[in-house]
Formats: sequence, C-alpha cells, structure tokens
Amino acid sequence: MSDMEEELIAQRDAAIAVTKELQRQLQQHREVVERTFERRALNAERLRFHAEEQLRRTQDEREWEATMCSRLLYMSLFCGMIGAIIGWCSGLLVFIVFQQPLAGFLMILPGMALGAGMGLAIAKVGAA
Repeated sequence: MSDMEEELIAQRDAAIAVTKELQRQLQQHREVVERTFERRALNAERLRFHAEEQLRRTQDEREWEATMCSRLLYMSLFCGMIGAIIGWCSGLLVFIVFQQPLAGFLMILPGMALGAGMGLAIAKVGAA
C-alpha cells in the first residue's frame, strides 16, 4: 500500500470516529432535551391539577357561602317576623291587661323593633 492509500484509510477511520462521536453527542443532547420536555410537561400537568383543585375548592366554597347567605336571609326574615309578632303581641297585651291604650301603642313599635332585632341575632348566631 502506498502512503496515499494509508492516509485515505486513516482519514476515513478518523471521519468514522468523528461521526460516531457526533452521533453519540447528538443522542445525548436529544436525551437531555427529551428529559427537559418531559419534566416541563410533568410540571405543567401538576400545575393544571393544582389549578383544577383550587377551582373546585373555590367553587365549593362559593356555593357553600351562597347557601349560607340564603339561609341567613331566610332565617333573618323568619325570626325577625316572629320577633315582630311577639313584640306586637306584648304591646297589645299591655293595652288589654293594663287598659292603657297610649302605653300599649307606644310599646308596640319598640317591642316589634326589639323582637325583630332579637330574631335577627338568633338567626345570625344560628347560621354561624
């Protein structure tokens, strides 16, 4: 063999070695990029699950608060009406028992207000 053939064979072997090394480096780079994408996809999935859980929790809390608000409203109206009726009855009772029309009529409004206030307080405590 001549020097030229040996040099060409050596260049070919070097080119094959460089090609193999470049392929190995490319494969390593692909693996690194693939792991990065997988890690990012996993993090994005975790964030999505976390956001969905927070959304569900927030919706449940909102529904619960709306239910409690409507219950408080109904209880306030009901207990306020009952308190007002009791206040009106107490004023009427003073009018009938003591034969004092002015005192009885003057007690009806504060009695209704006091009864309604107590009814609202009972509703507020009952809803909490």
